[in-house]
Amino acid sequence: MTFQTFELENWQSDHEQTVRFNLADSTVDPVTVADLVEDGEDLERIMSVPLYYPEVNGERSLRGLIAGLHDGIGTDDVLVTVGASEANAAIVDALCEPGDRVVVMEPGYCQVWGLARNSGRDVAAFELHADRGWAPDLVQLRRIATPGTRLIYACNPNNPTGYILARQEMAEIVRIAEDCGAWLVADEVYRGSERLIDDETPSFVGMTDKVIGVGSLSKSYGLSGLRIGW
Repeated sequence: MTFQTFELENWQSDHEQTVRFNLADSTVDPVTVADLVEDGEDLERIMSVPLYYPEVNGERSLRGLIAGLHDGIGTDDVLVTVGASEANAAIVDALCEPGDRVVVMEPGYCQVWGLARNSGRDVAAFELHADRGWAPDLVQLRRIATPGTRLIYACNPNNPTGYILARQEMAEIVRIAEDCGAWLVADEVYRGSERLIDDETPSFVGMTDKVIGVGSLSKSYGLSGLRIGW
């Protein structure tokens, strides 16, 4: 098997820190420490934080805050990771065996696609169509999500198109995942960065039992340098 190089990430690593004008950044303008510290009490609290080992699955208070982003989710349902990238890698490694069918949304950030290919999974894609305003081809999804499919990966809001799934589209994706027995991995790192609507995108978390929501401080929160995901 030929190793699948992550060409987009390699290209970004070569150029994103050196260009004068970055017109393709995937996050909002980063927050400064001064933005986070509103008064002397905040600064004192930050300066007094001991840099000890937290719980291996993440500081309990942080996991509680993350759990609060979703209905029906408790602190122990959350695993903190080094950004969303580690979360995606852990999911593929934990849930999929060589030969398992993995279905991904395209276009998209090709991380899960590459991770699955490089570990011998059978990767197929369902498309978002430009001529339909980037709406997903759910007929195609149902066709390729064959019985026994192990994982369906969807990014909502989508990177790079910005498309936000309608509730009926989300419901159909859930039905397809349930019908074929797949885990649904919902990459939701762009929730909260909606530009054309006022409401935050609803989450897949809670819509079915076999769903894993992936989030991060790197995108909508403007805190990419912290490398905190879940």
